[in-house]
Amino acid sequence: MKDERYNVFLISSEGVELDGNKSIEYSYDWGLLPEGEYELTFSYTQSEKIMTLAQLGTIDVAMVQVIGLNSYASQSASRVWAGTNNSSQLIGLLENNAAYHYTDSTGDKVAAVQIKQNSSNPPIRIRSVPQGKLIINLLKTDGTAVVESTITDYVINLGFRRLC
Repeated sequence: MKDERYNVFLISSEGVELDGNKSIEYSYDWGLLPEGEYELTFSYTQSEKIMTLAQLGTIDVAMVQVIGLNSYASQSASRVWAGTNNSSQLIGLLENNAAYHYTDSTGDKVAAVQIKQNSSNPPIRIRSVPQGKLIINLLKTDGTAVVESTITDYVINLGFRRLC
């Protein structure tokens, strides 16, 4: 079988915001992907945001959740000992990239911050072609939604590689 790869770009300004926390819904015609299992990788970038060093210390944007992917991912939970891990819709981790620090005209130390995908995210296996809409949530380390003021416009690239 030839190496088949498909890319889906999700641009935050083109989705439908479902709440004030940047929970964004996207429509996509999944009929363009042949049926089968896929390996999913992703990349994430957002526009830079200027923040004071105090604000930089409070950023908590840790994970990307995609509802509607039908993946094999799981996560630990209180029921693990019973042999029933929870299914997970997390596709990977994010990290802060503070490109440069400087002092602004008022003497405050500020930084240009960009949140990006963590370089050690492994691929996720997708059971079959997704159906219907996708919902993207950006989550804090405690699993709750990120507040909108933390996030600027972003682009996510979902890379699908057909396995069979």
